[in-house]
Amino acid sequence: LVTIDPLNTETSNFWQNHGELNEVDSSKIQTEVFRLPSTCFAEENGSIVNSGRWLQWHWKGADAPGIALTDGEILSGIFLRLRKMYAEQGGANPDQVLNMTWNYAIPHEPSSEEVAMESNGKALADITDPATGAVIVKKGQQLSSFAQLRDDGTTSCGCWIFAGSWTPEGNQMARRDNADPSGLGNTLGWAWAWPLNRRILYNRASADPQGNPWDPK
Repeated sequence: LVTIDPLNTETSNFWQNHGELNEVDSSKIQTEVFRLPSTCFAEENGSIVNSGRWLQWHWKGADAPGIALTDGEILSGIFLRLRKMYAEQGGANPDQVLNMTWNYAIPHEPSSEEVAMESNGKALADITDPATGAVIVKKGQQLSSFAQLRDDGTTSCGCWIFAGSWTPEGNQMARRDNADPSGLGNTLGWAWAWPLNRRILYNRASADPQGNPWDPK
């Protein structure tokens, strides 16, 4: 069992006897547990998603203690070693490992910013409007919407619902404009919500087919 956590968890301690709370015979449990200490959210840059679907960017507040590393550093260490073994010794299904794109500025330490941009997605070739043929996204440019994704290999995206979170205009999750021109608590300039920064979803039953509210108030 391998765990990546800043603190011990009940899962990683399942083999310990804690009386009636976990009545087990530790001597009969053969599982070997590897704990890889990671940073907590306040010890690295990154985004936090709340129940309102907001992706809010935050900045590192302190260094991690001891030998703790970010999730990215830990996973990179595992992946790069695994890929080296595949290159030297071979193995089953090598293409997925050997051809994985891993072009981070520091391969063993991907930044949160780089991963966030990958999650948003970018164009691997010029993307054209199917109706007019006009180029709407240039090769290498960040996508602005999941509507720009293509199924022919000309775009890449780590998570389609996050497309639009890091656009050519920059990190939308880091925005902090709390203006509410609608008066509905709809602060569209504060952080970014998936999908497409929509703050209200699933309200179709409150309106008629033309989009007018059933309740005149």
